Amino acid sequence: MSFKTISIIPDLTDSIFSDRFNKIDKLFSHLTGNIPVNTTPKYNIKRTGNNFELTVSLPGWNKKELEINVTNNRLNIIGIKQKTEEKRNSKWIYKSIFKNNFNISYNISKNSIIKKAKLKKGLLTIKIENKLPKHEKPKKIDINSKKIEK
Repeated sequence: MSFKTISIIPDLTDSIFSDRFNKIDKLFSHLTGNIPVNTTPKYNIKRTGNNFELTVSLPGWNKKELEINVTNNRLNIIGIKQKTEEKRNSKWIYKSIFKNNFNISYNISKNSIIKKAKLKKGLLTIKIENKLPKHEKPKKIDINSKKIEK
C-alpha cells in the first residue's frame, strides 16, 4: 500500500508535476537557447519613494562567488559557483536547490546610485537610491497665481 499526502496547495507537494515541468522547461530552453526558468534566481523589488530595494534569493552562495557591477545603466549580478569537495560516502537522495552559474541584469535609471549590497541568510539585498537632479523633480504650480513654488 502506498501513501500519498494530500495538500490544500498540491503544486507545492506534487513533485511529479514539478519534475515534469522542469524537464519540459529544460528541453525547450535547450532548443531555443534561452535560460531555463528554474535556474534563474527568484527576486523581489520593493519601492519606497524614489528608492528601490532588490532582494535576490541565493541559497548556498557566498560573496566570493558573486559579482555585482553597473554598466550602461544595467545592474548585473553574476554568480560563478566554486567547486566543492563532496564527501566520499555522501550521496544526494533528492536535490532541488540548484547552484548553477547565472547572470541576471536589471535596467536602472541613469540617476541611480547603488548604496549598499548585503548577503545574509541566502538573500542578496541591494539598496538603490534614485537621485533626481533638481531640474527633473516635479514642480508644483499654484493654480491661483503664476508663481511657481520651490
